Amino acid sequence: IVPLCLFEDTTDITNFAPAMDINFWGSAYGTYFSIPHLRKSKGKIIAIASSAGWLPAPRMMFYNASKAAVISLYESLRTELGKDIGITIVTPGLIESEMTQGKFLSKEGQMVLDQEMRDVQVSVVPIRSVTEAAKEIVNSACRGDSYLTEPAWIRTTFYWKVFCPEVLEFLNRWLLLSGSSERETISKKLVNLPGLKKYVYPESVRNPKLKPN
Repeated sequence: IVPLCLFEDTTDITNFAPAMDINFWGSAYGTYFSIPHLRKSKGKIIAIASSAGWLPAPRMMFYNASKAAVISLYESLRTELGKDIGITIVTPGLIESEMTQGKFLSKEGQMVLDQEMRDVQVSVVPIRSVTEAAKEIVNSACRGDSYLTEPAWIRTTFYWKVFCPEVLEFLNRWLLLSGSSERETISKKLVNLPGLKKYVYPESVRNPKLKPN
């Protein structure tokens, strides 16, 4: 679940509690109850976090924080469990999903379908097919990888975060916040260039069949 609004525009900060409840606690509870079985069966845990856990994207601070918490949870758990249970932490970029189709939690705490704000936030970043991403995730877990970032090029943003954090912050501000209004940002103008969407957005994202709730 992805709350999407500027921090200071939030009408009630508790509206975004579901982000942590679902994204973090949902993972924590499921893992807690599955560990005894996984230890007996020599099973594996695939933790779906997000590259948002390290990317400072504006309007997504609650989502980013929940995914950073997921990463920290499973890194700590990996230390506790040792080799008893394999843990692969997945940090995807943009994958076909309800979020990339434009489904967000508004500043009032309501689930809305807002493709215009999706274009602002996603811009020209290519969206990966969910089928292709799923195959890579399964293969990674079978190999016993500790981490997987999919698509692979998203890994470069982690190194930007480590070595050039100021540049990454500047680019995010310039692309996602600069403009005459919240819905007329540079990021949105880029993706609205004629014919570009069909190359970066799959059909399921360009023409989603979703309802707000």
